[in-house]
Amino acid sequence: MKKVCTKHKDKTVKLFDTTIYLKFVDQDKNDNGSWIFGHTKFEAATCTIIISLKDNNGNPLTEKTINCTIRHEFFHAIFSLLYFGQERDNETLVEWLAQATNSLNEQGINI
Repeated sequence: MKKVCTKHKDKTVKLFDTTIYLKFVDQDKNDNGSWIFGHTKFEAATCTIIISLKDNNGNPLTEKTINCTIRHEFFHAIFSLLYFGQERDNETLVEWLAQATNSLNEQGINI
């Protein structure tokens, strides 16, 4: 996963007892090599969230898309690690929450 120069910087945050590593890459890929917006890897008391900064053609993603992807992956982490146990695949709910909180953020409500 090649890094790209951007205002987005890798970060480490704590969410209760879990360390979350937020990493930004040019293009994230799934296990079969296909481009994806991002994904979350879970390991013991940590998880790593990886976010694409460019689309599958190498074009930069919009800030809105990047921010929604960050929220989307954080909701996966929250649900899996803190609330729903091993429930990681509720894509409809996770995406709805990401879009809704992004919309509120754009209106000045910081979530």
